[in-house]
Amino acid sequence: AKTALETAALLKDAGLSSLVADLRFLKPLDTDLLREAAKRKYVALLEETVSTGGIGEKIAAFYAAENSPVKLLSVSLPDTFIEHGDVSVLKEKYGLTKEQIAARILSWKKER
Repeated sequence: AKTALETAALLKDAGLSSLVADLRFLKPLDTDLLREAAKRKYVALLEETVSTGGIGEKIAAFYAAENSPVKLLSVSLPDTFIEHGDVSVLKEKYGLTKEQIAARILSWKKER
């Protein structure tokens, strides 16, 4: 949650408002929150896990079932072997620092 809040602060400095929600559990999925988030038209998810089988896939499936026009970006680790090591070094390597995430979101939104 800390990285998400720090990323939101960087996005705010760049003129982009955001909503930060902590989705701690896959089940039950907070569908009310997801519908509320979709009203913003853009949803970026931050997972510090691999994307395959994660909350991002579950949320994408939810929005697809709802036929939602929301644009969805999932920022997560690649589905590959992730070596062990210092967390800050690994976050930097895999693009999960607050600066890298904010830049990716801003670039993604600009492309839409």
